[in-house]
Amino acid sequence: MREAMLTLAGLFLLAHVFLAAGVLPAERPSIPCDENGAVPASQAAFQHISAQHHHGYKYKPSDFPSSQDDLACEFHLELDLEETTCHVVNPKPVEECVVRETHETKVQSNCNVTLTVVEGKPTVKKYSCSSDPASAEELQKICPDCPSLLPLHYPAGLDSIKSALKKFHEESNETSNFKLLEVGRLSTQHMLTGQSYLAEFAIVQTDCRSHVICVLGRGKAQYGFCKSTVLGNDEVSVDCEIYDAQVRTLHHCRGQVKIPPSIHPICPHPIRHMPPTPADN
Repeated sequence: MREAMLTLAGLFLLAHVFLAAGVLPAERPSIPCDENGAVPASQAAFQHISAQHHHGYKYKPSDFPSSQDDLACEFHLELDLEETTCHVVNPKPVEECVVRETHETKVQSNCNVTLTVVEGKPTVKKYSCSSDPASAEELQKICPDCPSLLPLHYPAGLDSIKSALKKFHEESNETSNFKLLEVGRLSTQHMLTGQSYLAEFAIVQTDCRSHVICVLGRGKAQYGFCKSTVLGNDEVSVDCEIYDAQVRTLHHCRGQVKIPPSIHPICPHPIRHMPPTPADN
């Protein structure tokens, strides 16, 4: 096996921008089984991972080293991805999403992908990703007063979301009821008013009263994304974006990868779907 290590970030990003702008033909060109196939193979791998990523936040590429097996027409790719501030329910194209800054506790994911090409068409055989937030030590150096991440199930953080969602329903002009779909982030910060909690969370439209848990039927539903702050004096502020109706399915990966408690990692492939736990409802 002959391996030629390549750094593909610039070429890949250029190709990705052209694709987003409609410059490339609608039908993807064949991928050659040589070094020239590394860029389109990396592009195909990134698009596949993005299509399978149904929870947490969208990711953008930063670097793409690769090697290629001439005999098997198989590419071994290493994709370095960075978390953006766009939740997966946000319909905005990932090209328009902003990568999270270091002081916001940046999250990076390293993905190892095996992709085969048959008659010019790519197929992802397998991939696994390791997702990690910036360390608390790194954050302390650049911004000691910035909010620090909490586990996604932290009780006081979840209570702050309940208060925020209650205020949203009281003040919103939306005629539909919304329930919590997924906690995106929880963080805490000590302010003059005491210990405060900041949250990011996705919501989904329901057709039921607030005391009954159910989501709209198999058709489309509206989704939204909210940011909230509950100060130490219990003052609540919340801001939500509500998107046009869409059909979505959120899958959760458990017991397959090491899952940091404070972020949503990229699930491995193939995903083993598991029934929701009471905490998901």
